[in-house]
Amino acid sequence: QAGQYLFSLNRERACLHLPDITKNSVYLLKSRNPEKLRKEIELFCEKAAEILGGLKLSGFCVTASRVKKGLEELPAALYEAENMEKMRYLIGDHAVYYADRRYTVRYADFHMEVQSMAAVILRKNREEIYKELNRQFKQFEEEKVSVYQAKDFVKAVMLQLMTKIDAMDFNEQTGDYILKLYFGTDLRTVKEVLEKFAAECLNFFNRTSELTTNAMLTVAKEYMAKNFQDPDLSLSEVAEYVHLNPSYFSAVFSRYCKTTFIGYLANLRLSSAQEKLVYTDKRIARISQECGYSNFTYFCRNFKKLTGLSPKEYRNRNRKD
Repeated sequence: QAGQYLFSLNRERACLHLPDITKNSVYLLKSRNPEKLRKEIELFCEKAAEILGGLKLSGFCVTASRVKKGLEELPAALYEAENMEKMRYLIGDHAVYYADRRYTVRYADFHMEVQSMAAVILRKNREEIYKELNRQFKQFEEEKVSVYQAKDFVKAVMLQLMTKIDAMDFNEQTGDYILKLYFGTDLRTVKEVLEKFAAECLNFFNRTSELTTNAMLTVAKEYMAKNFQDPDLSLSEVAEYVHLNPSYFSAVFSRYCKTTFIGYLANLRLSSAQEKLVYTDKRIARISQECGYSNFTYFCRNFKKLTGLSPKEYRNRNRKD
């Protein structure tokens, strides 16, 4: 029913405002040029943060979803933007957070401990989880680690797990844990938050193992989307990123994505090249490099094989005035 709330704030910029849906102000930026839109979103968010910062508010954050296509994806975009708001409690207030970027929290003193705790939870063994959790917090007590340091440790573990379990119903339940952690005042409370969050992870794993596979594939595809410009991006690199054996990852990817890793990567590069050909004046040779092709001749041959047109023919036929 959000459509009835929409009205244009600036017809030229196609900026829409959705009032009274939440306590927040929600804006929808629209453009036919995806590359231009990404820049507009960043400028809009940074300006909004600058204005809010000048008001000397006790706390605020500005969040942005990924670029979506069509009003039918408005609910998903709204969810993404609202879901990013929890980053203010995990990382910091008075900031801008984008759904298409990854963030890290301070845990330089506990790098190995964070990796170990997250890995134990992902192994889904309840007894092992609580043993590791008790050991870690006993060590914190012996070393007289401050509550703020312990919070940084827990936030880092939670953020790693949230990144790997990228599912809507799971993320919606993490907000309460993040708030409890934010307001925690002692080690016992901080430990209790992580203990309950770990239990929530186990419940999620038990509900559906297939959803966990989909979450892993989501992480893998996001990594590919951010790194396809690298001509050396390989199946082994992505498999390592999601902590899987390359052969197993290849089989799972092909089964669930209905295409091979190579085919999916080629489509990512092709889509990016098509956008740049139509919406930019960049030289075709430069576009081929920006899309992950180190060999210009191969780019042209592959482009024509997939589209039936050479890059120049595609640009001339689809160019927008």
